[in-house]
Amino acid sequence: MEQLQLTSMENKELFFRYGIVQKGNVNGSPNFESFECCKMHPLCSAIHNSKKMFTRSEIETLSQKLGYSVWDNIGGNEGCQCEWKSLVVSKK
Repeated sequence: MEQLQLTSMENKELFFRYGIVQKGNVNGSPNFESFECCKMHPLCSAIHNSKKMFTRSEIETLSQKLGYSVWDNIGGNEGCQCEWKSLVVSKK
């Protein structure tokens, strides 16, 4: 069996981070554009404007502070058009 060579990834630590995308976004690219729901959901707007990738732990901390699952429902109600997209990143 041939061994897969990942020379560009050698000695790099990989991490999962999460960004917001619009539901149904086929590219899944977190481009932080202001979606329509951000006008109604201050949390979505704040997350988009932060231009930050989040750890699952940070998302869970937000959930505890807000009293609902930000992981399951970012904007806090069914009208939210955002969803989390997982990304694999490495340290520079």
